[in-house]
Amino acid sequence: MILVDDGSPDDSAKKIESLCANNPQVTGLLLARNSGQHYATLCGIKHSSGEFVLTVDDDLQNPPDQFEKLMKPIEGGYHIAIGVPDQKEHGWFRRLSSSMMQRLVSLILGKPKDLKLSSFRCFSRKAADLISGYEGSFPYMPALMFESIPFRKITNVSFRHDKRIAGKSSYSLRKLVKLASFLLINHSMILLRMAVVVGVILAVASVVLSLYLLVMYFLYQSSVQGWTSIVILISFFSGMILITLGILGEYIGRIVKLSDDVPRYQIYKKIN
Repeated sequence: MILVDDGSPDDSAKKIESLCANNPQVTGLLLARNSGQHYATLCGIKHSSGEFVLTVDDDLQNPPDQFEKLMKPIEGGYHIAIGVPDQKEHGWFRRLSSSMMQRLVSLILGKPKDLKLSSFRCFSRKAADLISGYEGSFPYMPALMFESIPFRKITNVSFRHDKRIAGKSSYSLRKLVKLASFLLINHSMILLRMAVVVGVILAVASVVLSLYLLVMYFLYQSSVQGWTSIVILISFFSGMILITLGILGEYIGRIVKLSDDVPRYQIYKKIN
């Protein structure tokens, strides 16, 4: 068992140290700071060595007694089995955000619509090795999975989803947006392509409008009156330019971070 403490502000690290002291079969990986669930999951997979590698959250909404269900498809020839709860016990915000991410993954990565995602998964050793070979700075687990294993070798398994015993989810709107940016920017070119498409549409629209105004002027000696319309157009196009520059800046910033070769996460203490 590998327990990864993702820089938790509570006493999780002490709990892990205590468990490791009493059981040499438990490995503790204490990260120096909070890096995010996908960094922590990748860290755990990279330190795994078993024939089956299961990932599970510490809130125990994904019960350990359901592990065997996830392992059976791997024994049958699949490389990844993803748990799908019979009935989700999450709140409405978490269900809504999860549904939106599922749709985004289908759009960008080509995920089949009938294939569902969750953090309760089982990997074959081959799949775990391929995924752990990722050396980038912005991991998004579904992208790593789908880039490593064919869809025909990935399946869903239904399992019992329990209610959360204590605490609450740490996924805020800001963290969800940040996670979505890993998929949109680091594993796709969709934002850049959208910026190009919008730019072409606006350019064509401006040419059509210019031709219309010229025709109106020469045929009817009519000129457009209205300072307000000019200001609106200038503001609109200026906003689009700034948005496009912001998208380009985000890509360039992440390229710079990759070139700096900064570690994705720092393990300040490893136990057992």
